Amino acid sequence: MKIQKSTLIFCLSAAFVCLVAGYANHFWIILLAAAGAASFAFLTRKQSGLWLSSVILATYVLLTVVGITSGCSPYWMIIGITFALAGWDLYQKLSSSTEYSKADPKSHILILAVAAGSGLMLALIDLQIRLQLPFGVLIVLILLIYLGLESSLANMKKLQ
Repeated sequence: MKIQKSTLIFCLSAAFVCLVAGYANHFWIILLAAAGAASFAFLTRKQSGLWLSSVILATYVLLTVVGITSGCSPYWMIIGITFALAGWDLYQKLSSSTEYSKADPKSHILILAVAAGSGLMLALIDLQIRLQLPFGVLIVLILLIYLGLESSLANMKKLQ
């Protein structure tokens, strides 16, 4: 549990730092978002945390979209949204009371790191290399990547 909470705090802090770095020239948007998030957290502090984390993730996605469309650095935005998504996943796991949530936290963090890292790598490569592929080819590539990740995760589980 402690490693998950530490990783959650790291992910959320890194997501916020990336958002601030990405909005360096448009800092007033961050101030408004932080004020709104603080007000939202204060007003809903006694509510269940599962839906709150989804609302916060959706807000972060919205801020990322606004940042990219307003000319902020897409690198910081993509890195930040990756950390925010990882934080959301960890918060969902910590807040859940199912048998899945009681599974080995180190293996969950490892699987999360592989999934988030590979997605981040593909997104950053896409910023550098502009490929225009037909939709069918794109679907086949996504399926191949999915199957490759699935088999590598299965091999990781076998090693444990």
